[in-house]
Amino acid sequence: MSVTTVYQTTCRFCESIEAGIMLSFVFIADFFAAARVATKASNAAMSGDYEEAKRIIETL
Repeated sequence: MSVTTVYQTTCRFCESIEAGIMLSFVFIADFFAAARVATKASNAAMSGDYEEAKRIIETL
């Protein structure tokens, strides 16, 4: 193998790792956004405002 081939293979490997990490960041951000909305709806329901809780959940 030439040095160029090894370098290109390593770069592709690193790029695929970076893409996987970025996808996991997106997943984590989506998870916390959904958890925030669920908490907001839960707080509305606990205060007795069920219609507001339903409206909050439907915005997902």
